[in-house]
Amino acid sequence: MLCSQVHWRKQEAIGTTISLLPCRSWNCEHCEPKRRNQLKAMAASGVPNSCLTLTVNTSVGESPTERYKILHNSWKLLVKRILRQFKKPPAQRWVLTTPEGYEYQELRSYRITDKTKAGRVKRLHYMAFAEETEAKEPHLHILLRTQYIPQRWISQQMQEMQNSPIVWIEKIKGARQAIAYVTKYVTKAPAQFGKCKRYWVSRLYRIKDNYIRPEPQFHRRNSQIIRQPFQELYLEIVRKGLIPIVLSTEQLRLLTLRQAQAVYGSDDSFESSPQIISSYLWLHRWKRKFST
Repeated sequence: MLCSQVHWRKQEAIGTTISLLPCRSWNCEHCEPKRRNQLKAMAASGVPNSCLTLTVNTSVGESPTERYKILHNSWKLLVKRILRQFKKPPAQRWVLTTPEGYEYQELRSYRITDKTKAGRVKRLHYMAFAEETEAKEPHLHILLRTQYIPQRWISQQMQEMQNSPIVWIEKIKGARQAIAYVTKYVTKAPAQFGKCKRYWVSRLYRIKDNYIRPEPQFHRRNSQIIRQPFQELYLEIVRKGLIPIVLSTEQLRLLTLRQAQAVYGSDDSFESSPQIISSYLWLHRWKRKFST
């Protein structure tokens, strides 16, 4: 059965045109591969140079959904802290704290960040998506396009915010490695905890914004979007004679009743009318196009 539950109709002078709209659900066997490919293309469109993984402490919160919300809020707060660090001079940036309370700066971090002047980084460009571990606990994977951020500093910030210091950040090169990173952690679909988003991106993450084909433009005049089960639409087209404008008269003349029955088999509702044959062939044509 087709996944579409929504279709678009336009009344014209010589008939009615119908376009079926896919459901775009991650749980649909037809739409899920396309959504996954769009996610990979979106990841590559930002040209990230780093990938960050944040974990959650299982002792925090009462459920994985609640822990994911805590992890999400921690990431939003971490973004503000990172941007606050980039506003500082290099000598005051990425300062760590010892268990005794003393502050210090790693020499390696200073040498790398010394090339980035204070206030140069004003935005953090990222794409974040959730992953569900084997224990059904949330992880957050983030693709970044930014300057150097030391892992130990991020670990201390996460320890302070949610008592979860286990983090990992590594450098990636190019869009191909970004797609490989998404493919590694998104085997089927990004995890969803409760009603939270599966993934989200910062405002200016996408440099090349052509990762999704443009949606068809529907004119409002004499047209409407209808939510209707496909079975009801099938009965309305075939049995009530609502004919979409797809096949030309010459094409319809070359089609015989035997050819149409070979596609759909015998059916009590199948008549020898050329209009009914057109309806069946239109459905078959849409099925083939949707499944490819």
